[in-house]
Amino acid sequence: MQVRAAVRAGSWYSGHKEALIKEINAMYFHKVGPGRRPLSLDQRKEVKKILGVISPHAGYACSAPTAVHGFLALAEDRKEIDTVLLLGNKHTHYGPEISVAPFNAWSTPLGQAPVNMSLLTKIIENKHQLSDQLAQMIDFDESAHMNEHSIELQIPFIQDIYSEFKIAPIAVGHLPTSLTQSFGYYLADMIKEEGLEDSIVTIASTDMTHGNYFPLLNHDQVSSLDKLALAPILNRDPEALEEAVRKNNISMCGVGPVKVLLSLTEKLEAKSAKLLNYATSGLTCGSRSSVVGYASVIVLKE
Repeated sequence: MQVRAAVRAGSWYSGHKEALIKEINAMYFHKVGPGRRPLSLDQRKEVKKILGVISPHAGYACSAPTAVHGFLALAEDRKEIDTVLLLGNKHTHYGPEISVAPFNAWSTPLGQAPVNMSLLTKIIENKHQLSDQLAQMIDFDESAHMNEHSIELQIPFIQDIYSEFKIAPIAVGHLPTSLTQSFGYYLADMIKEEGLEDSIVTIASTDMTHGNYFPLLNHDQVSSLDKLALAPILNRDPEALEEAVRKNNISMCGVGPVKVLLSLTEKLEAKSAKLLNYATSGLTCGSRSSVVGYASVIVLKE
């Protein structure tokens, strides 16, 4: 069995099980966090209104106080989950623009998360239904995932709130909206063919404006730019998101996966989106003089 190793454990988040459990717990009670942990599985209700979550992926000290807002909402939405479709950002040029992870499981200090290979195989085998341009961008690929952190950092949060689930990891580049829309609609069709529409949630991973690179941007500057990107996200408008990012030079890394999520959830009849938390690294792990923005958003059936 091919298992993807936890390459960021011990650096971006704690590398030992007990330490990681404590670290995640502390994020819920961080000053930026929600102030409470999810209820135990036997105390939760089955609401099933959440179709998608947008979640950041920096080191836990910086982004996890924001990220846990989304995982708390997910835990409060359902007791059980079959599959989590993980749309990560391609931070490198390795692999095709839509790189489907070929691993059977992903390892973290909390254990191995099994992969829904039936869904991923269906996505590859039926890509002939798409345009040639898009189909050529989709394939199983290991290289795009070997050192990619955007998907890996989501998995311990899921392991913390669910005991049994599968994941379906896909890395997505910054593609034109016409392609992300087609791919999002296609993913929704594959989900329906697998009978998962009521038991799957999609997580798209992105950080917002990166003001810690040139040009350096402070907390207020980054927050202002991120408002321009969050408005179309909350309106569930991927084309307007692309325009806002381009027009304002917003260095949001995961535009591709977020646009895919917005189109996928549209096809699954999403009706609204809600911002749960926004913060910058200036509020969590560093100076306010040069910061990165983080947002936690949920997409809902109503």
